[in-house]
Amino acid sequence: QQQRKRARSKRALYFFSASSTLIKNLQQTLNFYKPHFITKFKENNDDSKMKKQQKGTKQLSKNEQGMEILQRLFSSHSNEEEIWQAFKFAQFSLEESVKELCKSTGLKKETKLSELEKIQQELKDSKSNKQEEEVQESSKPTGNMAEDVYNRIKWDAAFPASEYVIGYEDRFDGVQEMPFGEFADNRDLTGEIFIPWHRLRYFKRGNYVAWDRKSKTVFTPEPEENSQ
Repeated sequence: QQQRKRARSKRALYFFSASSTLIKNLQQTLNFYKPHFITKFKENNDDSKMKKQQKGTKQLSKNEQGMEILQRLFSSHSNEEEIWQAFKFAQFSLEESVKELCKSTGLKKETKLSELEKIQQELKDSKSNKQEEEVQESSKPTGNMAEDVYNRIKWDAAFPASEYVIGYEDRFDGVQEMPFGEFADNRDLTGEIFIPWHRLRYFKRGNYVAWDRKSKTVFTPEPEENSQ
């Protein structure tokens, strides 16, 4: 009977020790990840605040644009405060604002609504034209990088690499030239001259300049009539 009591005591002590160790490990794990959870919570909170601010700024810009349109339509008949109050009363609806301002000023509603449509169409056309210009601007060739031109001449059999000359900026002597074959694109190559890409100025074959950094020209091979 005493042995059974001792065994039960040992088992109870073992379970108590194991539970204490488990709780301690859980506390250590929580303490380890606690800063991460706090930081993540702050980041999410900041992101949500920023999105709300951006949304509010976007709405404000839209209201400001609406005020500008209404001022163009009614500046000679109403002051800014009256226009703003009508705009708020109409819950920032341009059409309803025009109707309210026409009531207070005695102007023809149909005429002002027609003018409003014209202004809105002008703004849409202006926005679409601006977007088209941005797309065209982004699609314009901006010139090749020196490394692209070098690799094209080096690996494309259509270009006689041995006939090309590379112009580069020397730190002390200014712009210098070297045969294409002497240029190395790898610092580990021995017996060849290494020059950083950003110091290359042009590639040319005879008098024909195939690429020039200053003019940001797109690399083109020499025309047939010039090469002959």
